[in-house]
Amino acid sequence: TWMLLRIRPYISEGGEPGGIVISLIEISALKDAQFALQRKHELLMRVLDATPSPVTTVDERGRLVYCNSAALKLLGIPPLGDDEVSYADPRFEIADDHDNPIAAEDLPFARILTSGRPIYDYHHSIARPDGTRVRLSINGNPVFNDGGAVEGAVFSFHERPASDEQGC
Repeated sequence: TWMLLRIRPYISEGGEPGGIVISLIEISALKDAQFALQRKHELLMRVLDATPSPVTTVDERGRLVYCNSAALKLLGIPPLGDDEVSYADPRFEIADDHDNPIAAEDLPFARILTSGRPIYDYHHSIARPDGTRVRLSINGNPVFNDGGAVEGAVFSFHERPASDEQGC
């Protein structure tokens, strides 16, 4: 059984401390729900890490907050840590199929942020830290907060063959 103990000061009408009020609340159902949610979250993380498809999530500022192992491998980046990585990070040297730079406002997350709609089969290439370029096809879905505003996005992507010249 889980219990929540609350102790608050009692202040008299004259503003003087008059004692304390002690409350004891049974919260077992709340704790059970929290543990169940944590188990579901852990299962989802295991599934995402085991999937061979690269998956990333970004927050409302466009910062990468999650990359599964397939995404880390394809992007050529180390596990996310204290170093902030943005979807439009200049280190990626994001370009179209003709090696023309793509402005941050034209990238998938910016489009999702402004439209609130998913994006499918968006093409661009990035530079990996080792200098090699990888051509990507990207799908993304917005994540909404309780007020209906976009607070991030989830992306899945894959490498495109060099002969695929469809463009963005």
